[in-house]
Amino acid sequence: MCLLAVGFYGKEKSAQDKLPVKTDQDTLREGYRFIRTEEDDMNPSWEQRLVKRYYDKLFKEYCIADMSHYKTGKIGLRWRTEKEVISGKVFMW
Repeated sequence: MCLLAVGFYGKEKSAQDKLPVKTDQDTLREGYRFIRTEEDDMNPSWEQRLVKRYYDKLFKEYCIADMSHYKTGKIGLRWRTEKEVISGKVFMW
């Protein structure tokens, strides 16, 4: 169908169709905070509501730490997901 449209109208898709799309995962990466404050919840935008909804689903009893770069002062922390809680997965090094 696209080839027919190009042949009929004489040009390809517009530049608007080629713009990058911001996905929900991109929004989570930009707005996620490991520990949220009340100021984070003050912004009523859909992006912040999405990030808050994701944060509320996490299980925050235990944190998983990546200590592979601790000598350089870099430590990675994250909350466990529901799948990890149900399976009983515990990370110990």
